[in-house]
Amino acid sequence: MEGDIVILLTFIILIGIYITFLFWSNNRKKSHLMTIEFDWKNFKKAIENNHVDGIVKFGTASYME
Repeated sequence: MEGDIVILLTFIILIGIYITFLFWSNNRKKSHLMTIEFDWKNFKKAIENNHVDGIVKFGTASYME
């Protein structure tokens, strides 16, 4: 009987971790999509204004590291 409880609790904990990961992953994806849109607009604006530093900053991902 105790083995069944341990297996059930382990299963519930693993499902909880999985759901938490999915929630975190979904929020991260939404955040990245918003960032990409913002960076794209700034990149296009930098090109229009011939702003070299802006082109380099928004044209590469190195500023995020």
